Amino acid sequence: RSNEQRVNDVDVIIFCSGYDYAFPFINAESNLELTSIPGERRVRPVYNQLWHAQYPSLSFIGLPHSVVPFPLYEIQSTAVVSQLTSKVGSIPLPSLSERRVAAECDATSGGPDSPGR
Repeated sequence: RSNEQRVNDVDVIIFCSGYDYAFPFINAESNLELTSIPGERRVRPVYNQLWHAQYPSLSFIGLPHSVVPFPLYEIQSTAVVSQLTSKVGSIPLPSLSERRVAAECDATSGGPDSPGR
């Protein structure tokens, strides 16, 4: 693209694939709140199913299910880069408390009638 932007201060990009959400690389030693229940297709606390609510520089592209995946991944990637670069015209994320409330609401909405808790 002619408006190409580069982000130089990214620590790690981890590519994952699969049908159930599992994050074995994020554990008790990570000191990071992140939970998922197999079969529920929800991860918490993740704001807009994209950004970790507490640490928005940690993002999860491709979490939503039952979507047209590749166009969504491109849109999500653009949103993440926009936040990381503070691109002019980008919409800032809400406050931490607003992100946490929205993430919890999203995590508890929808899903199976008898969740696998």
